[in-house]
Amino acid sequence: MLYQNDKSGTDIAKHLADRGFKFDVTDGAEDRYWTADGDTGVVVEEDDAGDLRCTLLDRDGNPVDRGLQLEDIRLRRHQPQS
Repeated sequence: MLYQNDKSGTDIAKHLADRGFKFDVTDGAEDRYWTADGDTGVVVEEDDAGDLRCTLLDRDGNPVDRGLQLEDIRLRRHQPQS
């Protein structure tokens, strides 16, 4: 896995696992995680400034929301889908 911790020291894999995501694959400069049902994915990648960016994906792998923080993923994961 490319990313173990973000700048605050949060263990990214554990943080996402606690929210129902499983590590899927490292693809170049990004790590991908998916929920067990495959409905939601997260891509973690590094931007030009060296900060981590998370992108929420739908079941087809299309970006739903870009530039999320890890905390945003926790909040969105527990909100009902519309």
